[in-house]
Amino acid sequence: MEFENEVCELYGERMRKKSKKKFRGFVKGVACGMGYKYRIERNLIAKNIVIGNPEKADYIITAHYDTPPRLPKFFVKHMLLYCLIALPAIMLGLNYLLPEILLAVSAPLKVFEVLSYALPVANLGICAGLLGHVFGMLGNANKKNYNDNSSGVLTILNMMEKYKDEPAEIKDRFCFVLTDNEEKGLFGGFSFAKRHKKELKNKTFVNLDCVGKGDQFNLYYFGKNEPNIVKELKVKKNGKYSFKPVRSGLMSMSDHLAFKKHDHVCLLSVDKKNNKSLYSQIHSANDTSLDRENIDFVIKTLDDALISGESARIKEKIKDKKILQFFPTNYGVTEEKEATM
Repeated sequence: MEFENEVCELYGERMRKKSKKKFRGFVKGVACGMGYKYRIERNLIAKNIVIGNPEKADYIITAHYDTPPRLPKFFVKHMLLYCLIALPAIMLGLNYLLPEILLAVSAPLKVFEVLSYALPVANLGICAGLLGHVFGMLGNANKKNYNDNSSGVLTILNMMEKYKDEPAEIKDRFCFVLTDNEEKGLFGGFSFAKRHKKELKNKTFVNLDCVGKGDQFNLYYFGKNEPNIVKELKVKKNGKYSFKPVRSGLMSMSDHLAFKKHDHVCLLSVDKKNNKSLYSQIHSANDTSLDRENIDFVIKTLDDALISGESARIKEKIKDKKILQFFPTNYGVTEEKEATM
């Protein structure tokens, strides 16, 4: 597997503007070196990296390249519980217990007057601070982000490596998009979908988010019926890995939400025995490893599902498609020369 040291270590933190800029420069060098078209799509809320032509492509492969802030271990392990209990508990303590304590100690009336103005501000500040921290807008950057989402970035870069020498008929079928600010609210995915609304009809979207650890790949999708790509992938498995279709909910939001009206899927890997094991590691100091076999398996599976034998057939077709070129000779006749397209 290529690029692991660069993506996981050298540019492992991609939350700050400066670190994102350095990472985009690295990806530009990689993409241009492989012969891909590279550009940055900028707007006020995201800077997406687009490699290839979304209009020509049949398949849009996405992964967010931004990384989260470091969250408390308890929050990471019990994310939903924390949101449902901890925040209301803080509000209860601030708005009820604090005034009661002040009454018990016979605080001066002036204190309560100040408190009547300070509490609403404090409530808004705490809510904004916690939400901003959760959504990657505030806090210290998490320095190691192997699974979330360096694993998705690595998968895309190694898919690019795999197809770089393929004929245009194969290479142009893919558009690789590294989205920005997924952690802050799926901004990159939605901005890409809006920008290319007309071009994205009849496309298949594969979003890669946390695919670096675990032996079961959950195939997340929105809607009542399984999209075609989910049906295609769920039968792919080997001795170690398997796929499980899962309807997306609150705890499985990713950039695929922006493409829910299209043929779409989000791959996210977990342990079969403990479906929530993933959440104990991401967004924390524990996100320090990934399984290279996972990346190789995803690439091979997507190749089997999306391309499956077409590369060899197209190469053979191009090889056999020879035209005759005629070049004049010094003797006033034409010489026949074979050329391969």
